[in-house]
Amino acid sequence: MEAKCIILTGERGIGKSTICLKVSELLSEKHYPHAGIISTAIFDHTGQKAGFEALDLVTGERWPLGR
Repeated sequence: MEAKCIILTGERGIGKSTICLKVSELLSEKHYPHAGIISTAIFDHTGQKAGFEALDLVTGERWPLGR
């Protein structure tokens, strides 16, 4: 099976991370091999972007990418 790479882009709040999490969940339920990382923005208490973090879709591990 050939590996695929998909990049989603779009405006803030339209559901990019949500769809990635749902696809990962469905693939896991079907025992379909997959991997991926979601890069999400981190916002401060005022709603200003304060940095980014990564989320491993397979392990659930999170780590900072920058602040």
